[in-house]
Amino acid sequence: MRIPVWIPLVFCTTGVAALLYQVVWQRVLYSTFGVDVEAVTTVVTAFLAGLGVGSLAGGRLARGTNHSYPPRSARGRDPEQHTQPARNNPRSH
Repeated sequence: MRIPVWIPLVFCTTGVAALLYQVVWQRVLYSTFGVDVEAVTTVVTAFLAGLGVGSLAGGRLARGTNHSYPPRSARGRDPEQHTQPARNNPRSH
């Protein structure tokens, strides 16, 4: 299954934007409260909470689509079907 070219571009763009926001908020808190553990913890907590909320929202959106993994052509197949040697074949041991 090929991934469209625009999907990695969107992920990279939003990731860079999120990191830029994190740096900006970090600097704002440094100038307001000084460099301390509480300022760093606040920014990192907000950043990770945003990742978690985005993951939950993305999961709910993905659940409503018709896309499936594994592809329909691979469903119903035993994943170990082609990886184990035949037991009755003396040359496979």
